[in-house]
Formats: sequence, C-alpha cells, structure tokens
Amino acid sequence: MNGRRLPDEATRRLVARTGGQARVLAATTPADVSAPARAAFLARFEREVDPDGTLPPDVRAAKAKAALSAQMSRVALAKKRAQRGRSAAVEKPAAPPPARAAPEPAPLTWEQFLAARAVRVRGSRPDEPGGSGPTTTPDGKGQT
Repeated sequence: MNGRRLPDEATRRLVARTGGQARVLAATTPADVSAPARAAFLARFEREVDPDGTLPPDVRAAKAKAALSAQMSRVALAKKRAQRGRSAAVEKPAAPPPARAAPEPAPLTWEQFLAARAVRVRGSRPDEPGGSGPTTTPDGKGQT
C-alpha cells in the first residue's frame, strides 16, 4: 500500500452521507437522481432482446418495452402467488364439528333452587314453628 490510512467507519459514513446529500441537492427533480439507475435497468432489457446490437434502435426499444412489460407481469404474478400462499398458511383449519350438547338437567323445585343458593325460607326447618315446610311465597313476601 502507499502508506495512507483508511478513514474509520464513522468518517466514511459521514463522507458518503455528505456526497449523497450534495447529489440530491444538485438534481432539479427526484427523477434526475434516479435517472442513471433507470437507464441501466432499461439497458438490461435492450441487451436481452438484442444481444448483438443488430436491430434498429426503434425496433430494439419496442422489443425492450415489451420485455419490460413481460417482466413486470411475471413479478406481479409471483407476488399474487406469494400472497395467496401466505393467506392459505394463515387460514385456520376447519373447526371440528361441535360435540353433542349434554342434555339439560331437569328443572329444580323451588326448595332445591333456594337450597342451592343458601337461602333460608322461614318454616323450612322442622324445629321452627310450623316447620313442616316453607311458609312464604316464592317471592318471599307472603305466607302460603
């Protein structure tokens, strides 16, 4: 080597960023910035349709445009297939058929209902006066 030291990573990044910003600043439109990349991209299709360079420029341009259109169609088709593949992978498998429901239990009597909720009805205990059974109505307001 010639003895020169290479700049460190941070310095190289700053120099590159400054150069990129100066290039964008010098361009009058965003299309000017990307013009070299677009020209190289289109030249690829011209080389593809006329590798020897024997076709007239207008025919070569028309064929390159058709090749570009075909490429974009292939890309769109591949994108659609990829999306379809992802959506099929995300879809949940079909749910198994529902199991047969258990039969409903028989309806409770009023005493069973109250006992399940720990509600004491006056007269429901044998040691209370009139302890032969409940002495209130189902709404708990009156006597039976």
